[in-house]
Amino acid sequence: MQNLLQQMAAVTRDALVVIDGQDRILLWNAGAEAMFGYRSEESLGQPIGRLMPERYRQRHQQALQRIQQAQPAHYTGKTLSLYGLHRDGREIPIEASLSGWREGGETFFSAIIRDISERLALEERNEKVYQSQIAISNLLQIAIRPLALPELLQEALQTILAIPWLSLESRGAIFLLDESREWLLLTAQQNLPEEIRATCARVPVGECLCGQAALTQRVTFVERVDVQRQRCNTGVLNHGHYNIPILFNERLLGVIMAYVPPDHRSVQEEEQFLTSIAHTLAGVIERKEGERRLHDAKEAAELASRYKSEFLATISHEVRTPLNGIMGMAALLMEQRLSSKKLFYVEMIRKSGENLLNIINDVLDLSKIESGHLELEESPFLLREVRNELRDLFGELATKKGLHLRTRIATDVPLLVQGDVHRIRQILVNLLSNAIKFTEKGEITLRVGLARPPGDAVACDPTVAWIEFQVEDTGIGIPADVAQRLFQPFTQGDASTTRKYGGSGLGLAICRRLAERMHGSISLASTEGKGSLFTFLVPLKISTDLHKADTVAKPSKIHLPKDLHILVAEDNVVNQKLLHIMLKSAGIRVTTAEDGVVALRLLQGGRYDLVLMDCHMPEMDGLAACRALRRYEREQQRPRTPVVAVTANAMPGERERCLEAGMDDFLTKPLDKGDLYALLVRHLAPGKQGPPSDKETEWAGRSEEQPDAPV
Repeated sequence: MQNLLQQMAAVTRDALVVIDGQDRILLWNAGAEAMFGYRSEESLGQPIGRLMPERYRQRHQQALQRIQQAQPAHYTGKTLSLYGLHRDGREIPIEASLSGWREGGETFFSAIIRDISERLALEERNEKVYQSQIAISNLLQIAIRPLALPELLQEALQTILAIPWLSLESRGAIFLLDESREWLLLTAQQNLPEEIRATCARVPVGECLCGQAALTQRVTFVERVDVQRQRCNTGVLNHGHYNIPILFNERLLGVIMAYVPPDHRSVQEEEQFLTSIAHTLAGVIERKEGERRLHDAKEAAELASRYKSEFLATISHEVRTPLNGIMGMAALLMEQRLSSKKLFYVEMIRKSGENLLNIINDVLDLSKIESGHLELEESPFLLREVRNELRDLFGELATKKGLHLRTRIATDVPLLVQGDVHRIRQILVNLLSNAIKFTEKGEITLRVGLARPPGDAVACDPTVAWIEFQVEDTGIGIPADVAQRLFQPFTQGDASTTRKYGGSGLGLAICRRLAERMHGSISLASTEGKGSLFTFLVPLKISTDLHKADTVAKPSKIHLPKDLHILVAEDNVVNQKLLHIMLKSAGIRVTTAEDGVVALRLLQGGRYDLVLMDCHMPEMDGLAACRALRRYEREQQRPRTPVVAVTANAMPGERERCLEAGMDDFLTKPLDKGDLYALLVRHLAPGKQGPPSDKETEWAGRSEEQPDAPV
C-alpha cells in the first residue's frame, strides 16, 4: 500500500498526505509542499494538527480517538470541506478526500487535498453579481414609481442597506444638498438614534465626515467613528461607515452614509459598487428635481422630460442582459417534464420577466418618441388580417374572463393599405388589453371602418383612406377629470387602480404619441361605471400590390439543413449557455467565444455557417470583430459568413451601427426561441429571404385566416 501511495504521490498534482494512528505524517508529496509551504523533511514525523487552524484541532483529536475504536474503512470515501493553515499563517479553504486502512496491526489514513479557493471565489463572485442585479432591478422599479423624492430615497436607502454581499449594517442615511449649497439636509434615514437624527438634521458642508465627503467630492471611510467624531457625541459609537458623494456630471447633489461593523476594512469592490449606486441615485434625484421644476418654466419641463426618458432607457438597457438569461432559462425549463408545483414556480418566473420586459419596452418606446428617433415603416398590409390576428390573440383571454369579444369591419374599408402595421398593432393591442383588464362583465367590441378626414386635414387625397379603429368596453369607465390627463406618462385612474390592476401608466401615453407620429389621433369617450370608447384615427395609403403585403400567416413547419455549425461570441456565461442549449435543441453544432479576439481567431481558422455576435464584449467588441472579419474575407477572397448582432442595446441607431459594421441582421435581448429560429431560417434555410426591414418576424405556425366577422 505504501509503495502504491508513493507512486500516486509522485504523479498527482494535488496534495497527498498519509498519517498513522498517532497523527504523525508519513507521506508528504510535492503538491502538499506547494499548498502548505513546508518541505517534506520539515513535515515527516510531525503532527497533522499543525496544518489546521486552532479551532479545528480539538475536533481532529476527538475524531482520531473515535477512529481508533472503529473500522478505518468506515471513513474511506468521505470528503471534508474545511480550512488548512499555511506556513505563513494564511488560512486556505480546502477539500480533503479521506481513505483509511489497517496494515501490520496499525491504522493509517490518507488524504487527497485540493485548494478550493478559486472555486469559492467564483461562487462568491457569481452570488455578488446576482445580488447586484436584483438590487439594480429593484432600484429601477423604485425610480419609475410616482413617489415624492423623500419617499423614493427612503425606499432606495432600504434597498441599498439590504444588499447581502455588502458589509453594511442596517443603519444609514441620505443627505441632500440645499439650494444654497452650504448645508446637507437629512432626507432619508434608517435606524439612526434620535440624538443623531436631531444633531445631523442640517450638517454644514466641510464639517463632520459626511460634510467632508461633500466638500472633497470623494468617498470617505473610517473604521471607527468614535475616534474621529467631530459633531455627534451621543448615540451609536462602535461602528465605522462609508460616506459616498452623490454626483451628477461632477455636480454634488448629496451624500450617502452607510454604517459598517467596527474595524471593518474598506474593500475596493465594495467601494466601487457603492459609488455606482450613488451615480444611479444621482440620476433618480436629478429626474425628480426636474419634475419639481416643471412648475417654474416650460423650457425646464421639456428638458426634464427628455432627461427622464433617456435616463430610464439607459438603466433599462442594463437590465436586458440578465433578463435574457432569466427568461431564456425559464423557457427552457418549461420544455422539461416538471411537476405541477415546479411548473407553477417557473411560470411565475417567466411572467415576472415578461412584466419587467414590458416596462422596459414601454420606457424605450417613450424615449424614442420624445427624442425624435422613432422611425416608421411603410409597407402594404391587409386590414382584415390585422383584425383576425387581434381576434385570435384576445378571444381566448376574453372567454376565460367570461367576456364576449366582437370584431367588425365595414364593407367599404379598403382591402389593402400601406403604413406601419407593427405600430398600428401595438396601439390596438394596448387598447384591447386595457379593455379586457378593466372589464369584469359584458363585452368588448373592435370596429374597423372608413372615416371622413378631420376638419384640419389637408385637402382630400383619393389615394389616402382615413381608417377609424374603435375599441369599446362595458368596464369600470373613467371619471372626466382623470380622462383629461390619462394620456400623460405614468398616469392611471387612481392609486387604487394601480394596486388592483398593475401597470406602469405608460401605455396610453405611447399610443397617443404613436398615433400623432403617424399623423393620426386617439380620443376617449367614457362614462364612469358604464364603460369607455377609444377611437384611433389614422391616414393610410390605399395599395394594390397584394404580393408585397405584410401578412400574418406563417409556414407551420420549416426545415434547416443538417450539420450546421454556428459560432456564438458572447462574454456572459449564462447567455452563452442559453444560446448553446437553444441551438443544440435544433440539432446545430455550437462553438463559443468569450470575446471578439477569440471569435476572430476562430473565424480565421475555420468555417462556420453563421455567427451570433454580442456587440459589447471585452478585449474587442462585436462591431470591431465584424469589421476585421470583413477585411479578412476580402483579403483572402473567402465567402462571406453571415454575422448577426445579438445585443441588449435597443436604443435608436444601434441597428444601423451594426449593419454599417458589416453585420447581416439584428436580434435584441431577451431572446425568444421562435425569433432566433426564424432568423436561422432566413439565413440558412433553402430559399432564404434575408433580413426583414424592421423587427424580427415570429417563427410560429398559424391557422388559415378565418372568415370576416359580420358588419
